[in-house]
Amino acid sequence: MTKLCVACDALYALADQAAAAPQATASLGLRQLLQMAVETHPTVASARSEQQSAQSMIEAARMQFFPAPGVQTDSLSGRSATTFRLTQPLWTGGRLTADLRLSEVRELKARESISDTQITLATRVAGIAQTYLLNVGRRVAQQRNVDTLNDLLRMIERRSQAEVSATTDVNMVRTRLAQAQADLESFRAPENSALAQLSSAAGRPVEPGSLELPATPPRPPMLARLLERAVQDNPHLRLAEIDTRLAAIEIDRTRAAMWPTVSLRLERQVGEYLGSTAPGNRVYVSVQYAPGSGLSLGSQIEAAERHLAAVQRTAEASRRDVTERVEAEWRDLESSQRRLPELQRSREGATEVLASNRRLFVTGRRSWIDLLNSVREIAQAEQAEAEARAVSVGAYYRLGLLLGIPMWSPESELP
Repeated sequence: MTKLCVACDALYALADQAAAAPQATASLGLRQLLQMAVETHPTVASARSEQQSAQSMIEAARMQFFPAPGVQTDSLSGRSATTFRLTQPLWTGGRLTADLRLSEVRELKARESISDTQITLATRVAGIAQTYLLNVGRRVAQQRNVDTLNDLLRMIERRSQAEVSATTDVNMVRTRLAQAQADLESFRAPENSALAQLSSAAGRPVEPGSLELPATPPRPPMLARLLERAVQDNPHLRLAEIDTRLAAIEIDRTRAAMWPTVSLRLERQVGEYLGSTAPGNRVYVSVQYAPGSGLSLGSQIEAAERHLAAVQRTAEASRRDVTERVEAEWRDLESSQRRLPELQRSREGATEVLASNRRLFVTGRRSWIDLLNSVREIAQAEQAEAEARAVSVGAYYRLGLLLGIPMWSPESELP
């Protein structure tokens, strides 16, 4: 019985330890975060609904080529006549064809808008992730700086108590420590803000420290190659091209209204009243022409042509904007990757200098201020390296998205 109680107590102790142990934070890659955003965000769902609506409009435009049924009832003096009518368009001057083309291109635009919405959302998330990773790197570097200053404070306090060092040296390191702690807190606020934005974009809480720092991206290809790819595949530019096609179709549709429409109408009348036609079956060939109030069709065509010119200029402006953004991201990526090796050597050199100054301070060949300056140089070097890494990752992903590449896919890389 005693052995059983001891075993039960041990089992309960292990269970308590397991319950009290902190839960491990599940890691989350940047690609996985982007995928969660583009799959669950309401703006993407809205774009998909718009595309489904546009598909229905294509079917509606196709049905315009078929006969249109109609029923009309007239009454007079207690008698009535009902006419059943079936109208088949024979020639509309191209209006029905233009309506069908318009609906098809609008569906294409709605489909392309899904990609554009995903790319825009992923670009924003990549920028927020860069801010988060940047402030995480700064905070970690500053935390090491605070720990080092605390270590130096304990050392200088012991030396001051032993009357080996002056009290001013203690006050000096305390001042540096207070400033370092204030800087540490200043890095936490933007880190938490970026984390909240990432959670909102992903549609689920993103725990602190769960976002993994991606590996250093490879060197980007030549800028000319990327610019060519962006002009071809950027979703925003494809949308601008589709808008140009829509404006051109709208001109054809307006011009079609200048022509008469010819249709075949079949009627069957049941019943009659005083003054009506006799009951029976009738066949008509109908010709209709409506040039608009005050012959306004000419002005409408001119307005459609000017709208096409405006859309073309907007497309050119979009092309220039995308080109500028690709160049800017490419230069940021190129610059940060060139800086990284130098910053790593600077950090390693600052670490060696600090270790050397600590030894030389003990022997009296370095001053206390030299030692504190060495600590500051390490913190600055580490923060600069963290900034370069975050900029490199953010620019790489945004550059790929500008090229229309779904960077949330595991196999997606720059061409």
